[in-house]
Amino acid sequence: GLGEAFVESVAPTRLTVDLAAIASNVVTFRRLIGSRTKLMAVVKARAYGTSSDRFELCCQLETYGVDAFGVAGADEGIRLRNAGVKAPIVVLLAEPAELDKIFRYGLTPNVYSSEMLAAVVTQTSPLRVHLEVDTGMHRAGFQPTEAIAALERISRAGHITLDGLMAHFASADDPNEDEFTRKQMAVFNEGASHLDRLKLFNVTRHAAATSAAVRFPESRMDMVRIGLGLYGVPVSHAVEEAVDLEGAIALVSRIVEDYWVAAGERIGYGGTFIAPEGGMRIGIVPVGYGEEVSRSFVKHGTVMVGTTQCPIVGRISMDSMAVDLSDASGTSGSEVVIFGYHNGVSVPLQDVAVALDTVPYELMTTVGSRVPRSYTHH
Repeated sequence: GLGEAFVESVAPTRLTVDLAAIASNVVTFRRLIGSRTKLMAVVKARAYGTSSDRFELCCQLETYGVDAFGVAGADEGIRLRNAGVKAPIVVLLAEPAELDKIFRYGLTPNVYSSEMLAAVVTQTSPLRVHLEVDTGMHRAGFQPTEAIAALERISRAGHITLDGLMAHFASADDPNEDEFTRKQMAVFNEGASHLDRLKLFNVTRHAAATSAAVRFPESRMDMVRIGLGLYGVPVSHAVEEAVDLEGAIALVSRIVEDYWVAAGERIGYGGTFIAPEGGMRIGIVPVGYGEEVSRSFVKHGTVMVGTTQCPIVGRISMDSMAVDLSDASGTSGSEVVIFGYHNGVSVPLQDVAVALDTVPYELMTTVGSRVPRSYTHH
């Protein structure tokens, strides 16, 4: 559209976000989980790096039928409210000092520690909360025996409504850890069995993120939390085999200069790459470690120019990298896909992440703020 054309005319490097693919993925998850199970979109860290300050993506997700949103901190939730999001927003790692603004903006804090519980029950404003049980990941939440006491304390506080009971699976993407995942599920279900006794009714139970929602139907309960799945990025091959999603994001740039380098000439800082016999044609791509691609990206080794894999040559600079165009027809102005899914070209994020010894989450969230987000409807 015109908006995309404008962005492309002024910014050679951009993070493309295909809203049509995301909408398709929401539909896929809705069919998977059924109409009775709610769908939470986890949009912390600016929707894993895909959303701009105006949070266009989150507003679109609400129209696609997402029932709730999950964020890390209160300020993230406030930005969503200011952007016009009306759905419930659960603040997963709120701090006690943030309760006043959480109340003012109609957010829902997750109670994950004794300090947070004390702050919630002693403040006087009516508040809807979720409570987290630590079923074995040991990141946040109450130990199972402590969770029962926390539920009892909430049930006695007249101004507190328990909207949700949650947990988080540590390894739901890994078939080798399925026994542990089922153990976590059993611990959570045991905690949830006390809700009726405490007269805590209509509590939304949720533990499954993307991987568990796909691989363990029994984990879906009342709501599932979808993060990477929105963008069609599987965490593991086991997840990829279990559901068919559409890739929705890509880091894209263009060749801004191409020229011939004679045999024996050195390329880049330190002169670590030497042009081979016969010389070579290289292209300069305005992407570097300043905010987009780390120096370690050379471990992945290639980018896509058109439909041709082109090796990265020499070291990646702060704002640029050089690529070998010897086997490509690309010239100055040609499109380059660094990673992701764009115009029929696929450079799977999970493959890049494996090469860089990281995870797709980090690839996405480290794309800096100076890179425009380009929203498309392909």
